[in-house]
Amino acid sequence: MGIKELSGKSSNRIAMSSLRICIVLLAVLIAYVYAQACFDLAADCRCKLGLCANRMYLTLMTRMCNLSCGICTATGK
Repeated sequence: MGIKELSGKSSNRIAMSSLRICIVLLAVLIAYVYAQACFDLAADCRCKLGLCANRMYLTLMTRMCNLSCGICTATGK
């Protein structure tokens, strides 16, 4: 093996490692932005405000209607 071959393999490993780091950082950034976002996923949340306090629907309403149910505010949680 020549020096160029070793150098090429080393730079490929570094490039792949850098790519993995970038992907992880992007995933963390997306998760952070999504966690800070406050919006309703369902179009009919305002019609179902009574379900916000219903224990049977708490998980669903938290996920789908967090803005309308007052779980967060439009500026963040």
